[in-house]
Amino acid sequence: MSSEIWNPRSSASAEQPPDDLEDNSSFDGESTMAPLATHELSLSAQQPAVLQCLDREGWLVTPPVNGCRVAVLSRACKQALEGWPHRLECLEFLEIESDAFVARQLEWVAHHCPNLRYLVLDTTFASGDNLRDAIQAIARGNLFISDAIQAIARGCSQLRHLDVSTNSVSDEAIAAVIQFCPQLQHLDVSACDVTDATLWAVAADCPQLKELDVALNRVSNTAIQAVAADCPQLRRLNVAKCTDRTDEAIESVAWGCPQLERLYVACLQLLTDAAIQAVAQGCPQLKELNVSRCARLTDASIRSLAESCTQLESLTTRYCPLLTSAVVRALEQGCRQLKYLDMTPLVCSDGWRAMSWRNMDGGLCRDTVLDGLL
Repeated sequence: MSSEIWNPRSSASAEQPPDDLEDNSSFDGESTMAPLATHELSLSAQQPAVLQCLDREGWLVTPPVNGCRVAVLSRACKQALEGWPHRLECLEFLEIESDAFVARQLEWVAHHCPNLRYLVLDTTFASGDNLRDAIQAIARGNLFISDAIQAIARGCSQLRHLDVSTNSVSDEAIAAVIQFCPQLQHLDVSACDVTDATLWAVAADCPQLKELDVALNRVSNTAIQAVAADCPQLRRLNVAKCTDRTDEAIESVAWGCPQLERLYVACLQLLTDAAIQAVAQGCPQLKELNVSRCARLTDASIRSLAESCTQLESLTTRYCPLLTSAVVRALEQGCRQLKYLDMTPLVCSDGWRAMSWRNMDGGLCRDTVLDGLL
């Protein structure tokens, strides 16, 4: 069964999906059409996009009624729409302006879309006339979103992919998803203000998890180690900007997640060569690594990658001041699959340069060279 995608937009004309979509009482069994909405069908800026789309596809018939035109669905359109919530598998909320709006939509989805597998929630914004109103609205909206996510967890047990990044979601809401959605494979809670409690829940009940993003959250070494020990199928991990994380956390990932392909540890200021050398030895399938602003790393860590990670395709080491151009040749020889290398700014024999390389015909070709101190 092919998945269906619903992408709600927040606007003045946006409305909550009607509860009577599956109610056939409004349809006349003898008629070839069913009422949808009363609307002028001129191609004006006021016409809802959905009507324009249906009109283009020939799904509307528009007989005059009292001098006006009434948009009605053909029988074929009615049959296509019947039961669509049960078929919905993918849902993305984009360009959201109201936390209350998305909370209402999520509550509706939780009760009508049991087969939902993929959910992405863009950043929600609370509105207020002044700072006090805005703060109160944010707090209220966070509660609404967390409650709605818990409703999704209970109503959409087949969920496999959840992305609520940059939304303030409670640990309890994520724990509910983990508890009631045993097939969860992708979880993105970056910049969500979650704590160790979320990672402990992941470690306890998500052994099948393949992708985890907890960047920009205050999570501890111990919590990351628990995930590494109990989620051996992890293939993508983002712990960038998780303040004060040390070698112990990343070393546990290296030894506990041998299938890891993508690792992002940017801005972990305490990270040393020992952590990256462990990753090189423990994660031979690594394809992408970002260690930008890890100021303690030296050429030794990059050489270990060149020796052990032959499938490496992308390496970003921006603002790692101890790295030198000497590692470029080692990468070119050891990582024949390398397509992108960013070492901005790189220490060269003639001073600081901003440099990046891209793969061309099996070898690294310098992509940009910008003179001057950055």
